[in-house]
Amino acid sequence: MRGQDEVDNCTPPLSSRKQLFSNTASRRSSRRFTPYGRTPKSRQLKGKNYEILSKGTAERSRARERRSTVETDEEHESNLKGLTNKSWKLFKMTPLYKFKTESSQLKKYSSQLSAHIEAERQKGLFIDNTTSSKAYISTYNGLRVSAADKEAVQILIKGRNRGGFGDETVLLTSLLCSVEMEHNPVEPKLRDKFAYYPLLMVKGLVSLTDGLITWMQSHFDCVITPMIFSAHDLAWMVAMWSGTTTEPVHKSKPVELLYKTPSDCKGIDKITFTIESTDVKDLWDRIHDDKGSEFSSEEVTMFINSLESHFHSLFRVKLSALQLYSVGTSLSYIGDVGRLKIFSADHVLWILRYLTVLSLEHFTQSCS
Repeated sequence: MRGQDEVDNCTPPLSSRKQLFSNTASRRSSRRFTPYGRTPKSRQLKGKNYEILSKGTAERSRARERRSTVETDEEHESNLKGLTNKSWKLFKMTPLYKFKTESSQLKKYSSQLSAHIEAERQKGLFIDNTTSSKAYISTYNGLRVSAADKEAVQILIKGRNRGGFGDETVLLTSLLCSVEMEHNPVEPKLRDKFAYYPLLMVKGLVSLTDGLITWMQSHFDCVITPMIFSAHDLAWMVAMWSGTTTEPVHKSKPVELLYKTPSDCKGIDKITFTIESTDVKDLWDRIHDDKGSEFSSEEVTMFINSLESHFHSLFRVKLSALQLYSVGTSLSYIGDVGRLKIFSADHVLWILRYLTVLSLEHFTQSCS
């Protein structure tokens, strides 16, 4: 096996990249990345509301002109950009009991959450440099796409330093959202009592995150758990997102696949496989039919197997025997423990749409 420096960050040399496309047919079993259970064997690349999800202010504006619930493009663009280049922790939730988004209710929730945080602080559960914290809960425009989507809700927790001087500092940012949810899993007769949000995104201190989740579970009788992605979930993401970027390929970030090594593999904790975005896009174009609006499990398997076979031909390391735990593209970085970082504001809706699909699938399967 090659040295640690070579294996930990392996980028194929230019002279051998053409081998990447020499064997796009799968040589191994497709079970590893084929969706199991009730997961669909194909997924929509663009969704039904592609005009809104896709890149381009002009196209998005024309689509929004047909939607009376949308405020201003400027506000939406700012909100989408505000979700980029931040490290989010993803959670999934069961429906929230008696959760309302009227401004009067959100103001009431803000006061209740602030009181809860202060009570937790008095118990010594929070360790930070602030003397007090205050919660601000409001709607977050720009993420609602389908009729089944609830208006997104933002939760901010701010605090002042111990000296009491200066402006408030944001200690935690959280977002409850759904993007192009195909259907509401809550029975129609119960929808006036239960609000379903597939995604909870949180950026902030672990102690405050725990406090927020404790309050929400107690106050709205729900269950909140981290979103965990399997290797096949990550394979779908990197396969779908590697070829759907609308940015010039030469300006795109390289594609990265990170694998965990077995504990008995001394001296190497992980293997990072880095591939130029131009090569990945060429492979994607060879595998996927441009006329199709879906990406199939067979295409995912062929895509990943081609990359791993190419790596094996160069380094004699079988990535198929390791655990894929994180992937990165020009659009986003995402890990198996629910860590997410979005790089492109033009693709925020696109990415959140897919995460909405995954969360909804997990919820419906758990209820069946």
